[in-house]
Amino acid sequence: MGSEITPTIDDLFTNAFLDPTNWREGDYEEVLGAFSDQALPTAQQELDTITLGATAGDVFETVVPDRGSLQYRVLFDPDGNPDTAVVRYKFYATAERKDGTYLAIVSHGQLFLQEQDGWKIISFDFIRADSETEPPAATGASGGSGSSGGTGST
Repeated sequence: MGSEITPTIDDLFTNAFLDPTNWREGDYEEVLGAFSDQALPTAQQELDTITLGATAGDVFETVVPDRGSLQYRVLFDPDGNPDTAVVRYKFYATAERKDGTYLAIVSHGQLFLQEQDGWKIISFDFIRADSETEPPAATGASGGSGSSGGTGST
C-alpha cells in the first residue's frame, strides 16, 4: 500500500518545496491537488506552512533536498479493507537565499489519506521548524553531495 501512496507524497513535497516553477511564482495549485475537498479549505489557509510560501521567489535562489522519511500505518474498515493511511513524514532541504545566506527547511508531521479517485489527504498536521544554517560543505572529488534527492520511504 505504501507504494501506492508514496508518489502522492513525493509529488506533494516536490511541488511544495523543490520545483522552482512553483515557488518562484508562488503558484501551488499542484500542491492543493493532493488534498480532498474536505481538507482543501484548511490547506489553502495554511499554504505558507505547507509550502515555501507565496513570496519564496523573492527570497530564495535555490532549494536542494537533503533527506526525508515516511512511516506508514494503515487503518482498516470492519471488513478488513484499507480505509485510511496515516503517514508520518520528515522532510529536510537547504535553501539558499538571494542574499547568500542559507536556511535549513524542516517539515514534519502527519498526513491522513484515503482513496478518493487516487490517494488524497483528508487531514494533516504540518509542522515547520526552519532554522538558519551554514552553506553546504563543498563536494569531494567524486562530485557527490550525499543528498538522497527525494523524500525517501521506509
